[in-house]
Amino acid sequence: MLRAKRKERSAGMMNYLYVSFVLSSLLLILTVAQDFPAPSATFEASTYTKWQKKYESSKKALIDVEFTDVNGSPDYIKMTRIDLVGNAAERGYAHGYLLANEIFHFFKDLDVLYMQMIMSIDVSRFPENVQKILNALKAKGAANAPQFFNTAYKYIYESESKYFPQYLVDEMNGIGEGICAFLGHECQGDHDVEHWKNQVKYFNMFPELIKMTCTAIGAWGKAVKNQSGLLQVRALDFGSGPWSNNTIVYVYKDNTDASFNSFVAVSFPGFVGAITGMSDKGIAISEKVWMINNPNPDDDGLQPGSYDGEADCFVLRDILQHAKNRKEAEDYLQSVKRTWGIWMGVGDYESQQFDLVGYAPVLITSVDTVTLRTTL
Repeated sequence: MLRAKRKERSAGMMNYLYVSFVLSSLLLILTVAQDFPAPSATFEASTYTKWQKKYESSKKALIDVEFTDVNGSPDYIKMTRIDLVGNAAERGYAHGYLLANEIFHFFKDLDVLYMQMIMSIDVSRFPENVQKILNALKAKGAANAPQFFNTAYKYIYESESKYFPQYLVDEMNGIGEGICAFLGHECQGDHDVEHWKNQVKYFNMFPELIKMTCTAIGAWGKAVKNQSGLLQVRALDFGSGPWSNNTIVYVYKDNTDASFNSFVAVSFPGFVGAITGMSDKGIAISEKVWMINNPNPDDDGLQPGSYDGEADCFVLRDILQHAKNRKEAEDYLQSVKRTWGIWMGVGDYESQQFDLVGYAPVLITSVDTVTLRTTL
């Protein structure tokens, strides 16, 4: 299913789960009933999906919907869907091969974004020797922004990589190999297969560097019309720019591994972590950055953290791919080495409930995991 809102180009779908990813901003009213505007249009994804390209068992499609919004103005949804089938290396290779052009242009768009962001990045959390390098690049201005970000990404990746599950490393290496297979003779010199492997690995550290914010909502019981079960919402509120213009709907499958949850994720070219998604076992994930009340105007208000652990978005991917219910997902959160604090939304079919888990960098016992629930 697709749910669209005027002037928004991101949407989500998964045919076999019949899931709607809602991209409009929502207000959850917990007191008296109020009037709401008419909901935006909903479309059956399969009707508007055109398959374009295959690589072995994996395939790529364009989702293209033109419609008239509630105000009578023309609008559209246009985004790419890719089904990745096989083991980690095979999925990664197909990812790189089928999305080589999208990855190339997305990374170029990110360079422009980096030029806009370079002066706002706080380097104080890096070691002193890395701070010197980053500050020197900062001082040279926007032209050095891509080098600045790659230096920061490289440090983060090298600091955290010992905690990464091997399947994600295999998948990222596979993406680099798939890109080069598509590029052919252009994949050489400074842009050979090792270059692309590293570019993919470093880019996957972007959420660790900027601390993605976004929105997570769960409602069930009396908060849902007719008490019809859990409604879990994830808003990808990136606005315009490279994010909204390069959204990919991923469907992951591994028919050879019985422990593998097939799942859908809304993400970006070359990204293997997860920021939102749902599995066929009934696990759905979302996240919100964890801000804290801090009167110091020089502090960013984020939970303290480090680059000594598994990247948050990789942990979310682990849950989608392996957890069978909400309890199993939250037990897993107790076992991982954490980096940055986020509010992690976890809902499941089994309980038809949602937990917003305070995923802090250091947890001593299970009681330190803060779970918030709002009841009527």
